[in-house]
Amino acid sequence: MNGMTHPLSLAFLTVAEVGPLEAVRIAATTGYQKIGFRILPAGGEGPFPLMTDDALLHEVTIALKDTGVEVADVEIVRLGEHIDWALFERFCDRCAELGARHVLVAGDDTDLARQAASLARFADMAAARGLTADLEFMPWTAARDLATAVSCHEHG
Repeated sequence: MNGMTHPLSLAFLTVAEVGPLEAVRIAATTGYQKIGFRILPAGGEGPFPLMTDDALLHEVTIALKDTGVEVADVEIVRLGEHIDWALFERFCDRCAELGARHVLVAGDDTDLARQAASLARFADMAAARGLTADLEFMPWTAARDLATAVSCHEHG
């Protein structure tokens, strides 16, 4: 080890019960250098305020600058059979405004070729805003494990 420390990121689910402004304050006061936000629902939740509230988005952006905390990742893009690409465009715009680096993507289309095409299209959309599209395999999604995620990548 060269003595270099790795930055720590406060994950969204760790402080999911507080709003994004409070989450930034918690990250800053407890020694985290980065933070993760959820902007789109993972399941049945309603819309998240960073997606719908322009004033809050602005306040959080200022809080990030003031504290030096950076946005590591933003959740969650679900790639299923039917996709609202206009929603994903707005999502990526908001992620870019926050200075985010990575978007967590859930592959939830059982048609792996279509899922790969959707992932490629989303990755291009994200890259245009300086974001990566990081496919997170989860046992309850169609991309349930590493082998399936790799297979999806190979189809693209």
